[in-house]
Amino acid sequence: IITECTGVTIDGNTFLEGKRGQGTYTIGFEKIKSIVFRMNNGELLGTARLTGSGETTLVLDKNKKAYGRTKFGSFQIRIANLKKMTITSAPNQENNSGPK
Repeated sequence: IITECTGVTIDGNTFLEGKRGQGTYTIGFEKIKSIVFRMNNGELLGTARLTGSGETTLVLDKNKKAYGRTKFGSFQIRIANLKKMTITSAPNQENNSGPK
């Protein structure tokens, strides 16, 4: 199922936050083309494909939720239930991204 949303956030933030080793990283949505989510040994991994080039994988909090607006109303889903999120424009614009 594909759900197109505007005003997308993860727990109110327009960045992806996760762990890599012992460090905590945040990557702004404006630097991300897409995020692929997958479970691995009980951990939620998010592989962010970056706008410049390259990608990075972070261990995410599987209890966080993605929020957005659809043409029908508001939308929310736990990020652990997502397969992929594609970001189509800057987060401060009205039509920015959509969880899938």
